[in-house]
Amino acid sequence: MLIEEAHGNGARYSKACEVVGISHRTLQRWKQCGLKDRRKGSQKTVVRKVPQETRDEIINVCNEPRFRDLTPYEIVPQLLEEGRYLASERTIYRILRKADQVHHRSELRVGHRHAKPPERKATGPNQVYTWDITYMGRTVRGLFYYAYVVKDLFDRSIVGWAVHEEESEKHSRALFARILNGGKVKLKALHADNGHPMKGDTLMALLQKLNVAVSHSRPRTSNDNPFVRRESRIVELFFEPVVPSTAPTGTCRGSNPSV
Repeated sequence: MLIEEAHGNGARYSKACEVVGISHRTLQRWKQCGLKDRRKGSQKTVVRKVPQETRDEIINVCNEPRFRDLTPYEIVPQLLEEGRYLASERTIYRILRKADQVHHRSELRVGHRHAKPPERKATGPNQVYTWDITYMGRTVRGLFYYAYVVKDLFDRSIVGWAVHEEESEKHSRALFARILNGGKVKLKALHADNGHPMKGDTLMALLQKLNVAVSHSRPRTSNDNPFVRRESRIVELFFEPVVPSTAPTGTCRGSNPSV
């Protein structure tokens, strides 16, 4: 028996059984019954089975230089335009899968280089800030307050915040005008997402005037703003959901130019 011969040469039963297409437990049952193959194979010939010649032709066609990087859903229409039909897309998929060719069949395919998005790095305080706006529930269902939270990327500390009844670039500009203190805080870069309050003209004009580089998340840039949402929750927990007579604001370390 081939399995016993392989086992006698040092192969494990499980690996030998895997080669012949049975499990080790099946082999053990067969040994108890005199090593008789008790598998129930179909005795009927499948009339509509794709002939081996056609299978070989399909594999050869799919490996032609013009088709080796295409899927069956791309190959079949091109063959039909040439007045040639081999099989359906699904049948070609089954034949390629059995031949382990459901992948790029060309060895010369140029690989794609996935560049890592550029990241902002801070080696000290007041170098890189990142900020976001989070929704805060109110007593009226469907209405919200908006917490503007700015943090220092270096130590994740909140350097400024404000709560307003609307999202507006004018509130964003006022917040950063207060945090940066008219240029006394020499901020190098500011990172945010792509919301309108983050990209408003008045805010961009202020940051450009103060020589602050601006970057935005998605696409091809870092996405640090999930960390801001954690600090936004802190502001939300300590803010009572009542209509303020004046919008509450706050600044921390970032507003002090001596730090």
